[in-house]
Amino acid sequence: MNNIQIFRSILFALGYFLITALNFNENGYVLAQNSSETVNLPEETVSALGLSAARSNTTDISDLPKPRESDPILGARIANLSPLNFETSLPHDHGQIGREYDITPYTSRPTQSPSPQLTIINWILRQTGQAAWHTEPFGFLNATHDKLTVYHTVEIQKYIADTIDRFVNPKLKTESYSLRIFSISSPDWRNRNRVALVPIRINTPGIQGWLIGKNQVGLFFDAISKRNDVREHISSHTALLNGQTTVVPYHVSRNYVRDVQPRANVPGGYLTDPASLNEGFQFEITPLLGLDGKTSDVRIKCDFVEVEKMHQLIFSTPSAASPSSRVTVEVPQVANFSVDEMICWPRDYVLLLDLGIVPMLIPTSATQTSDKNLLEQIIAPVANSTPPKRSDVLIAIELQTVGITTSSTVNSAYSATNATTNPAPQNQNSPLEITFDLISPAEQPQPTTSTPPVLQNETPIY
Repeated sequence: MNNIQIFRSILFALGYFLITALNFNENGYVLAQNSSETVNLPEETVSALGLSAARSNTTDISDLPKPRESDPILGARIANLSPLNFETSLPHDHGQIGREYDITPYTSRPTQSPSPQLTIINWILRQTGQAAWHTEPFGFLNATHDKLTVYHTVEIQKYIADTIDRFVNPKLKTESYSLRIFSISSPDWRNRNRVALVPIRINTPGIQGWLIGKNQVGLFFDAISKRNDVREHISSHTALLNGQTTVVPYHVSRNYVRDVQPRANVPGGYLTDPASLNEGFQFEITPLLGLDGKTSDVRIKCDFVEVEKMHQLIFSTPSAASPSSRVTVEVPQVANFSVDEMICWPRDYVLLLDLGIVPMLIPTSATQTSDKNLLEQIIAPVANSTPPKRSDVLIAIELQTVGITTSSTVNSAYSATNATTNPAPQNQNSPLEITFDLISPAEQPQPTTSTPPVLQNETPIY
């Protein structure tokens, strides 16, 4: 055996060893099964060993996920967020950036809402305004049950990051508020209680708001409950969970005939068009505690619909069987009133909001409407034709000193009642100093929580 044959044998043995030791995968050729590094072989070696020259892109070790760090633009956050991987192809002439916020710490909490992410969406849209997402600069907002995707300017992103932190903060999920809703026939209740009321600025015309110190709130509610014209629709036992939307509905359906049309193919020759109208009220209240724990924000959305009068029109519907037949058509006279307000106040006070004299439909039990004597049945149509009585509606919200523990069944919708209960006595032995600059009505209160940016000539909501 000459030297050439010996060299070929050695080369063949070496090639056979390399073929058995190398493992080919989509990321390249990995040397040794336990190795995490990729070996890139020259093309000459690959052809000499008889391996395929077709190779896919290799993954470098530097591309592997790293531990979560503070966002380079928005800083350290409670919520997990990550940049969008396609934002370079979107318009960014105003410095827009994209972020995905993990909202599962909030949406995974027990709630009766099928889409809890809508609470975050509605909060952001109420603060920033609709125009911020439908005009320049280009941006979009989308939410699923797990993530909130936002593409907008850095200013908007900073506000949204602050808002998401308030919703997902695990330290605030057990905080709760008490809710009380009153209706009073006259606003003269203020005469005896003006000393305990500290006025705050409310943007909605006709709406007034005050703060009541917790050392005076017991006496205030006690004086209100002793009036003969007061009705408490929601008692203090109703709990509002922090960051959750509580709905208080009361609706009554009224049926009527809104039109009549001649039809030759129906008995009588005429066809009536029945309709129904829902009247009543609905409160949607969403409280949210600040990250510092010193202030609270609340969004109060109210809608009132009441039928003041049904105007009757009598149409003649003659037919061969009944030449003098008539049909009564009704045209409803409806009163509407809506409120959508955001309010910030310090946690050591009770928020009192007066909606004014509104068309408040007082809830009545079924026995009151069905058990009528003959005289009541005769005068009922006359009584219904007169304009209904208005009521002064009061809403009181107080942050509880001890948070409640959430359970698997949480009531986020309450039915209105007409029961009147006496308020529980409050602790009056702890004097509080006013640390929130709200006394002077000429000055705008400055909350310590972050406020949304002013967009498109919109005024700040506080």
